[in-house]
Amino acid sequence: MSEPPIPEPSEEQKNEWAKKIIQVVDERKFYSLENVVNAIRDYFETQFPKYRIDAIGLEYGDECLVVRKAPPPGSEPMDDLFAAFKPDKEPPTEDVLMMQKYVRASYLKILDLLEMDNPAKYSEIITKIGLRPFEKIPDFREQAFEFWSKKVIEYYKVRNETPMEKIIKSIARFFNLLFPDYSFTYFVPKTKEYYPIAIDRKYESSGMWFMEIDKIRLMIYNINYIILNKLKRFNDYSKDPNYWFDLVRMYEEMGLGKKADEFGAHGLSLDPKDLTGLTELVTLYIEKKQFIRGMKYIKKSALIMKEKKMLQPALVTWKKIAEFEPHDKSHWLVIADIYEEMGNSLEAAVSRKKAEM
Repeated sequence: MSEPPIPEPSEEQKNEWAKKIIQVVDERKFYSLENVVNAIRDYFETQFPKYRIDAIGLEYGDECLVVRKAPPPGSEPMDDLFAAFKPDKEPPTEDVLMMQKYVRASYLKILDLLEMDNPAKYSEIITKIGLRPFEKIPDFREQAFEFWSKKVIEYYKVRNETPMEKIIKSIARFFNLLFPDYSFTYFVPKTKEYYPIAIDRKYESSGMWFMEIDKIRLMIYNINYIILNKLKRFNDYSKDPNYWFDLVRMYEEMGLGKKADEFGAHGLSLDPKDLTGLTELVTLYIEKKQFIRGMKYIKKSALIMKEKKMLQPALVTWKKIAEFEPHDKSHWLVIADIYEEMGNSLEAAVSRKKAEM
């Protein structure tokens, strides 16, 4: 027998539901569609225990949420799991359809409040923007990045006064439209230096998908930079040196060496404390046989090695630097210090004499 229809909730009640569900997502600090759907399901099943909410295919948007009668007490957990994918034996009752209507409406309202797009509308939205999604990751092209940045600013109404969080969310939304095989999720970072968009591939790939993700990540960094530059929001530039070193790699690949040098200088000005991005740049310029352009990164890497007591690689690197720049005798003083730290006073003395020659 069908339950009596659930009364149409007031706007105040709907807002209360949305507020409670968003609070759960906020606590998780990871604004993925999966977290939104799980929070909706947990909340409504707690408030209305006579119903079960299944989520089937996040790409269907609000229609991924299907409401059914809750299974009888004592049913097997495995049977309950498989039941989500089985068609109902009987058509849904009026109360079930009404509950489904409320659940799906809440989903759309929450996406709107969280500044997320309905995945069922991705194709429609990107067509409206004037673009089409990519099946493969395209090559880096400066003109494309300028065009994409313009589209983000126009469609998501990014302005000079727009909070940085909303700018980043807009970029994540845009990339969800552009690359439908991947998901782009805004999250609350532990530190301001960490760029808060998580990238994941939705489907398994036989190729080197992690390289594809790295390539898309560089695109996101560049779009972020171009937007802030257009808005003259220079104080909002990333404080992470590795962000800028990644842009160096990207612009070198595009053949824009002058701009790459500018990004590299900015990254070095932020006083990097780890070797992650620097090591990649050192390798890049050694492979390109551009030792003069790469020397500033080699020197910074050698200094960090010394600071971190990585004495043997630091010694090898500084000797290479001294060999490449024989006119700069100060390099041998650094080498002498490293020998002293290694407990080799004899070689330290020899190095100091070389500094005086």
